[in-house]
Amino acid sequence: MHIIALDIETTGFHPENDKIIEIGAALVNLETRKIEAEFETFINPGVPIPHVITNLTGITDQDTGNAPTMDDIRADLIAFIKEYPIMGHNIGFDISFLESNGLNLPNVRLDSMDIAHIAIPKAESYSLEIVAEKLGMSKPGQHRALKDVKDNIEVMFKLLDIYFAKNSSEELSDIIEKSLSP
Repeated sequence: MHIIALDIETTGFHPENDKIIEIGAALVNLETRKIEAEFETFINPGVPIPHVITNLTGITDQDTGNAPTMDDIRADLIAFIKEYPIMGHNIGFDISFLESNGLNLPNVRLDSMDIAHIAIPKAESYSLEIVAEKLGMSKPGQHRALKDVKDNIEVMFKLLDIYFAKNSSEELSDIIEKSLSP
């Protein structure tokens, strides 16, 4: 079984006003826990990147100035994602931006934040950084899409290991089915 791990970086939090500036995705084999293919690109947002976003991500106007637009990469991204389930941390955020850019993604979705709520009850926050820290996996550095994808994959497998230790009779397909949403 395979899944697409996905993350985007944006100019802000609102898909109706803000723009995607980077997309990272990886095709993950759930049985071997290995990444089999990667997709990574800057996106030209057509607007200046706010300084607060550059400070958070390290992505500058110079990085995105000659990058393709969403229209340019839409077909390639859809071809990469195919019909695989899509996994991410707070994946609804990423999907909302992709959909606001004309990508209709009816793929089944798995949110690692939901698994974190089950595996680590009562955490003070469920951000990827805090969840990684709770799991003893320090993940310092700037937010970059493919780096966050790889960190999220590692976190997801650790969360699933914790979940299975508590619920040894369940199969991976059971927990994924419980967490998936169309």
